[in-house]
Amino acid sequence: MLEQFLKNMVMNYRGRWLNKIMNKIQATIKEIKNIDNLHTIKFDFCGNDITMFSLQLLVDVRIGDKVLLEIKPSHLTIGKNFKGVISYLNQFPAIVTQIDKGKLLTSVILKSFGVDFETIMTVESLDKLDLKTDEEVTIFIKASDISLVEVLNG
Repeated sequence: MLEQFLKNMVMNYRGRWLNKIMNKIQATIKEIKNIDNLHTIKFDFCGNDITMFSLQLLVDVRIGDKVLLEIKPSHLTIGKNFKGVISYLNQFPAIVTQIDKGKLLTSVILKSFGVDFETIMTVESLDKLDLKTDEEVTIFIKASDISLVEVLNG
C-alpha cells in the first residue's frame, strides 16, 4: 500500500513519471569548517558558492575535491520577483523551462548556470506564483537540504 501511495505521489496527471528523482550537481570543495560532529562545507558551483551543513560526513573529503551533490526536488524552493533578505545561503537566478501541472502536484524545470533543476510544488503554489515558461525566478536551497553523495576525483 505504501509503495502504491509513493508511486501516485510522484506521477503527474498523465501517468508519466516526473523527470528526475534527485537534482544532481557537480561542484568543487572550497572550504571545510567543523566543530565536533558539525561540518559546513562551501563548494564552487559554476563560479558560485554553495554551502551545506551536515552533522556527519559519510565520505572523506578535502579542499579541491570534485564532488556530486544532490537536492531533492521537494527541497528546492523558488521565488518570483524576490527583493528581500532571507536566511537561505544558496540563492541562484534561474529560468523556468518547463511546467508540468498535475491534479495535486506540479513539476517545474529550471535552468541555472546551464544545469537543469526540478522542483515539485503543489498546484496551489504554482497558481499563487503565476509561473510561466521563460520567466526569471530565484532558486533557494537550505544548506541542510544538500547531500554530498560522491567524491568524483580519480
